[in-house]
Amino acid sequence: MTTTVRILGSRAREQVPGTSIKLLAPGFRGSLTQESPAAMVTEPDLPFAEAAAGADVMPAGQLTMNIEARPPDDGPELRSRSAVAAYPRLIVPRRKGVAYALLQTDSRGFSRFVMPVSREGDEAIFTLTTRRAGPTRRTLRVFMWAASPVMGPGTHAVVSHWERQHRPHRLLQLGASGAWESPDNESLTRGPCLLLLHGCFGTPHSAFGEWLDHHSFSTLYAQYGGRCLAFAHPTLSVAIEENLRLLVASLPWLPTLDVVGHGRGGLLARALAADGRARVRRAVLVGTPNQGTPLAHERRVANFLDGHIGLLAWSRRNTALPVLEGALSLARCVALGLPVALPGLEQLAPESPLLAKLAAGESATRWFTIGARFTATDTDAIAPGLDEPGDFVVPADSCQLPTTQLTDCLRLSGSDAHHHGYFSSRAVREQLTAWLT
Repeated sequence: MTTTVRILGSRAREQVPGTSIKLLAPGFRGSLTQESPAAMVTEPDLPFAEAAAGADVMPAGQLTMNIEARPPDDGPELRSRSAVAAYPRLIVPRRKGVAYALLQTDSRGFSRFVMPVSREGDEAIFTLTTRRAGPTRRTLRVFMWAASPVMGPGTHAVVSHWERQHRPHRLLQLGASGAWESPDNESLTRGPCLLLLHGCFGTPHSAFGEWLDHHSFSTLYAQYGGRCLAFAHPTLSVAIEENLRLLVASLPWLPTLDVVGHGRGGLLARALAADGRARVRRAVLVGTPNQGTPLAHERRVANFLDGHIGLLAWSRRNTALPVLEGALSLARCVALGLPVALPGLEQLAPESPLLAKLAAGESATRWFTIGARFTATDTDAIAPGLDEPGDFVVPADSCQLPTTQLTDCLRLSGSDAHHHGYFSSRAVREQLTAWLT
């Protein structure tokens, strides 16, 4: 069942019938509709309900907002009023001991988190974005969680606990049926292996599924004789050095490896090559912050979250779900204003000691890189906060290695070139086949 309230542009709060949620939107007119839990109100859409369950948060409401600023000829008084209240505000009453945040998705599927303007008082107030001109359509998902279990232990303890439960270290092998299985150690001794390393918030299938499920991958799978491995691992609460230690310990007989790393997984690939105990013959770094990303700074974590979830609605469900689940688990801490000092995230900052150490290392590995410059085709796009062209998470130039180390590279651009869209690209799949064959 849905309920709708008409927005008339007054300075009064408009309340959705049957709920305690209100919208303050002076100078705007349109409607605010509370959707039923099963409603799919945006196309494309996000698997929000499933992700919320996996992130230990609860949906508190899902609404559709359709509004437009009143035209200037409505009179000088209203124009003045609209200028003061440039953005509408969603107001949710607070329950004692409960914290709130909001996920906003626009008409094209661009998403971003909205944190409450204040963490005090008896209301959670969220400032919403609008288009510069014309009608604005937003899907608004309010989520809530018990605050004390997050504030008490702190960010690192909360994220570490979540990753131990949902993202443990584990070496997997891709079976002929397409399912991830325990490695067949005997088969891995018969020749070089392909190793896949996912990035932040991800899993092997969320990161690489669109490539693995494509018919072009079957050629590579046959070439490696089924010796296709993936290392599932936590990416936020654990430093890359600890990921590396457990990866090397899990590799039987340290086989010769060809590695494809996505995002932070590419830095783990570089650390593996520098370690030297396993021979990394070739490595493809896809959307990897080789020179860091400014969104990894503690003060920019909200932008880091937006970069990851910004275009997830354009991805397949099994790609979007684990990433959104992980982002929601970290968003709880950001919304509460907790310090976000996470070892695995700090190493992605441009000035991190790890990046300096990797830049100074040498290996016989042949390196390949893939980076992207997202270009919006609609002014409704919600920017994640990068100050230079990039893939929504990593600056395009940061994806590259110095030319003295690089064998070849691929640079993408366009409205579908984003951090979680690489492996849906035909150009990327073709280049991976060429480089790894």
